Amino acid sequence: MRSVVILMLKLAGAGAAFAFLFHFVHFEQVFAVLSAANPLLVALGVLMFLAGQVVAAARWRQILRSDAVHISLRKALRMNLIGTFAGNFLPGMATGDLAKSALLFQPFPEKRSFLIASVVYDRITGLVSVVVIAGAGALILGISRGNWSFIPYVAAATAAVFLGIWFIASVGTKARLLRVMPSSLIERSSLFIEGLRRLLRNKQLFGTALWFGLGFQSSGIISLWIMLCAIQPGAPFLPVMVAAPFALVVAMLPITINGLGLREGTFSYILQHLGVDAQIAVATSLLGLLPLLVSSLLGGVLLVFGKNRNGK
Repeated sequence: MRSVVILMLKLAGAGAAFAFLFHFVHFEQVFAVLSAANPLLVALGVLMFLAGQVVAAARWRQILRSDAVHISLRKALRMNLIGTFAGNFLPGMATGDLAKSALLFQPFPEKRSFLIASVVYDRITGLVSVVVIAGAGALILGISRGNWSFIPYVAAATAAVFLGIWFIASVGTKARLLRVMPSSLIERSSLFIEGLRRLLRNKQLFGTALWFGLGFQSSGIISLWIMLCAIQPGAPFLPVMVAAPFALVVAMLPITINGLGLREGTFSYILQHLGVDAQIAVATSLLGLLPLLVSSLLGGVLLVFGKNRNGK
């Protein structure tokens, strides 16, 4: 019952976020802008996003290899897409991460705790890359336009992320967490925490994962910029570079299902703040949902195909 109430509240939150998104624009005008979008550029934007999924799969594969879990890039990509499907259509942003790690439980039963730790670490390095890109965008915006208003937000996000990493990697964290956990979960939780701490202390792996993360996040930002160009030819890249990372950070707040509505509303608001027409900003944020839907659809097909192939 509690989970149903939470789900309903998050659905209401998503509805409120989309209502706010359309509050300052006319739906008919937004629809007209979407209808006039260049279909070839929209398709290119989707392909760019899907290319980023390959980079994300390669990042997770590198993380897995650090503890002798070896899978092909193709298999990692398949699991990433299935995770995207689960994350976008099932409640909770962590659902997709848990789904893709669970797909490896059978071939690597002795590595279950590490597999869960690997997707958490994957998420952490992804968040760090988002903060890095947000900082770069805010700095360029300040230098080029004299607008330094985003720097304090970047500083706060950076402090929060690295404080969280330090807390997880610190010596006393494990003992403090285990004290409040049920005895039945202590052993598994201990293995998970230890695995995650070991990953966080691997500086070489962190650097590699960060580079992959920057590539993945950049592909998503370029995808959104292409969507903007499909509506407004010759649109500047900088507003998208600033807006997209902040939208991702806000989408992590547990207010709606997987950040739905929060991500689009934040992205649209920042674009408008940086001079993009309101109708165009809203239309671009809606087009940004298309790559997510396509990758989720691919993940759903792969999930069903895998079940049928295995006779399950």
